[in-house]
Amino acid sequence: MSSALAAPAGLAHATAAPLASVVLITRNRAGMLARCLRTLFAQTWRPLEILVVDDGSTDATPDELARLGATAGGVPFRVLRHPHNRGIGAARNTGIAAAQGEWIAFTDDDCEAAPDWLTALVRTGLAHPDAAIVGGAIDEPPQPTWAQRASEGLNHLGATAGEARAVVGCNMAFRAGFLRAHPFDEGARSYADELDRCLVARAHGLRIRFTPEARVVHHHRHTIGSFLRQQWRRGAGSVWVRARHRAGVWPRKNHVVAALASSPLAFAIAPPSFAGGLVALCGAAFIAQAIALDRRRGKSWRATAGTLPLVLAGYLAEFGGALHALVRGRRQ
Repeated sequence: MSSALAAPAGLAHATAAPLASVVLITRNRAGMLARCLRTLFAQTWRPLEILVVDDGSTDATPDELARLGATAGGVPFRVLRHPHNRGIGAARNTGIAAAQGEWIAFTDDDCEAAPDWLTALVRTGLAHPDAAIVGGAIDEPPQPTWAQRASEGLNHLGATAGEARAVVGCNMAFRAGFLRAHPFDEGARSYADELDRCLVARAHGLRIRFTPEARVVHHHRHTIGSFLRQQWRRGAGSVWVRARHRAGVWPRKNHVVAALASSPLAFAIAPPSFAGGLVALCGAAFIAQAIALDRRRGKSWRATAGTLPLVLAGYLAEFGGALHALVRGRRQ
């Protein structure tokens, strides 16, 4: 393990708890900040500092942050402002540069963190000195829409603690030394920046851990249309990050989607009975894969069945975004 990435000497056995920093990125969401910050000020982990990066808001966000700062209850609280919108990667790097903690955690401004959210993330990291990144679980809001259920299902990392392949941006923590050596790529495509950092960590022999005890409720405002647009952008982002790390054209799951999308061409070169059977077989494989992925993420059979049509549509949108990015040459 590189000295720049290794845990500070004695960290795993320190008697005093290390300082943890929480970085929150916001832009033009003044109405959401009170709910989120209330839960961050109530975190049980100490010592703690909270940094909010305002990425060029044009609404009442600066005034709201000034008001909420007076409710921090003694928790160190700082606001960093970009005069213009610079994007999520640049905003995260601004927070990283200002953070003083040995661990840096991130959540989103439309989330509510459980009181022991940060405690679970940091303790998991301390228990695994070879871990550079720790991710946690994402819960649906009360009375979620079908689009919210489908989205959270696709972001579900599992139900049991262990090693993970990736984390989700609204619930993740990093060793500060790792982020300072490898800050976020400010040119990363949408929904690619967290996976990009995970691949960098693995390339340096570092681990990614998941703990279901670190929980946030994600109050994202998903309609069916916004969910499908998100999946389209996610597909384009996957092409970018995989090209960057030479990890293939796209995820293996897209091979089944590609087979389904191209199967109707069989009608032009084969008897209708054979072509119809091929289309049906590819469709069945597509559905079986979606069910298997949902179940692997820990979703119940009932939840899997209830959101299956929208999840299938989401996978098709993700494939479309990836294909569009490839055709347009957006791999670099």
